[in-house]
Parts: sequence; structure tokens; C-alpha cells
Amino acid sequence: MRHQTPRCVVVLAGLLACGAAPSSPDPVPAAKAAPPPVTAPAPSCESIEQANTEARQALERNAADLRRALQPLWQAELAASRIATAEGELADLDTAVTQLVKEQGKLKAAQVKEALEKLSARILEVRQELVTARGQVSEGLAGVERGYIDAYGVPPQLGRGAQIYDGGCAEGDPTSCVRRGLVLLAGVGVGKDVAAAVGAFDRACALGNPYACYRQGALRQDGPDEVRDPALSIQPLERGCDLGEPRACFLLGKALDTGRGGTQDAARSAELYQRACVNEVTQACLALALQRQEGRGVPRNLDQAATLLTLACDAGDAFGCSQLGEAYFTGTGVAVDRARGMALLERGCSGGDNWACKRRKELRAP
Repeated sequence: MRHQTPRCVVVLAGLLACGAAPSSPDPVPAAKAAPPPVTAPAPSCESIEQANTEARQALERNAADLRRALQPLWQAELAASRIATAEGELADLDTAVTQLVKEQGKLKAAQVKEALEKLSARILEVRQELVTARGQVSEGLAGVERGYIDAYGVPPQLGRGAQIYDGGCAEGDPTSCVRRGLVLLAGVGVGKDVAAAVGAFDRACALGNPYACYRQGALRQDGPDEVRDPALSIQPLERGCDLGEPRACFLLGKALDTGRGGTQDAARSAELYQRACVNEVTQACLALALQRQEGRGVPRNLDQAATLLTLACDAGDAFGCSQLGEAYFTGTGVAVDRARGMALLERGCSGGDNWACKRRKELRAP
């Protein structure tokens, strides 16, 4: 008699698979067979398939994260390839122009003119492609660096200290100035010097780097005592906002909302909050919601306030969840829903908002 028994086979990537052992003839029983060893029961095929599924899902998630992290680098590499192609074509075009000039005596004037116009037009196109590709390389590398900074809080190559960026900053490269400021601010690989970091951000801001303007303004608003001066935050934040940094718009709006920079202008702060909110600055959405609730600087609109609070809460802002929960308890801009309100207060409390914890306790009291 022949039979098959289920078994588990180890395959690539550490996954398990269920299969069948190859057929084999029944063994001839020995005269005195030894008792079989006691072993743990084999895992079921169902448990193995579940482990397979979970392992594959983990691999897919890791692969997706890696693809997102490497996307800027891939873009830079593709752009660098286009640069090489464009530079090669430019060299060929220059050779063609030189050859045309040498042979113009053998051609009619109209032929020379037509050929030169075509070559000139193509040279302009290729040069524009070079400018675009070089910009994409810079953007790609900057994206890689931003990912590094988001992960570790400082730019790469800190072990070499701020001096690695001194030359580029002195020569007017704003990116080098930003990196120098981050290194000095972190104090990794170099002595921490917040004042010098502000100076580096100031230079980068003047050279047109919007992120540097934002960092300079933030330090002037809420940095250590040695650099804090809210009045000096206004100018860099204005510039950073104008250059397209939404976080600078938010901080400028905050300064004008509270009057910390010397001037209070609720209407303009609302415009700046709106600009930052549509660019996914969660704190700006929350600040604008509170203005809408109070009618401060903008017409009072409770429906819009509730929508903005929802945006802030969905983005993970604990205070936004707390305020939205309160709105559901009081029916402010939304229909009363105490269960949903309590759930939102729970979310705000677990997110670290002490007011939500206190309010939840009050509402639960008999």
C-alpha cells in the first residue's frame, strides 16, 4: 500500500508552504522496532498559510516604504541620465555648427541660414532640458536629504561638522547655509551655537531659501532666550511665506493674531491661516477654526469651523479632536451627538490634551 502525508516545506524569504511528501513504499517492519520519539504536534496547514499571508503583507509594506523613500533618489538618477544625454547632444550640435561654418562657402546663403536656425533652435531646447534636469537632480537630492532630516533631525555628514558647509555658504549657496544652520542648531559633530545657526538661516533666507526663512522666524518667535525676539520674526516669516513656505505663513499668521510681533491684525492672520491650512499645516486649520467660531478677523461661521476642526482632528491634532468633541456636545456647527463627542474627547485625551481629560471627567460625573 502507498500513501502521502502532509508536511511543511521551508521556501524563499522565510515563508512556509504546505505540500505533500513524495510517495514511498510502506517500510518493512523490523523485528523489534524502537518506540517513536515524542515530538511536538506539527503546525496545521491553516496556521502555516496564515503565517505566509502575514509575512507577505509585511514584505509588501516594507517594499512600499522603501519605494517611497527612494523615489526622490530615482528621480534624481533619471534626471542625471537626461543631463548626460543632453550634454552629449550639445557637444554634437556644437560640432555641427563648427562644420557648417567651415563649409558655408560651399553652400548657398539661404541654406546656411536655414541650417543655422535649426541648429540654434535645437541648442536652445537642449539647454532648457539641461536646466530642467539639473533642477530635478537638485530637487531629488533635496528630497532624500529632507527624508534623512525628518528621520534623524539633522542633515547627513554631521561627523565632519559645520565647516563642511562654510565654503558653500560663504560663496552664496543657500542650501549650504541651511545645512550649516541645522548642524549648529543640533550641536552634533560641532559645538551647539543657536545664535550662529540663526545667522546661517538669515543668510540662506536672504539668498531666497524659504525653509531657512521659516526656521529663522521660528527661532525668533519661540527659540532660546539668546535669540528670541518676536519683533525680528516678522520679516523672515513674511519672506518665507511669499517664497511659498506654508509653515512660515502659519507662524506669521500666529504673530499677527496674537500681536506678539508688535502688530495685531486678525483679518490678515485669517488669510495666512487659510493659506497654510490648504497646504496641510494642521495647526493653521485649527487656528482658523477657532477664529471662525469666534468671528475674529473673519465672519462667524460655525459650520466651517466644524469642518476645519474635523480636518485638524483627522490629521492627528489632539486639541482639534477635543474641540470637535465639545462641538458635538454643544451642537456648535454640527448636530448634537454625545456619543461621538465623548469618543472625540477620549481621542484628544489619549493624544495628550489635558483639557480633554478634564472635560471628559466632568461629563462623566453624576
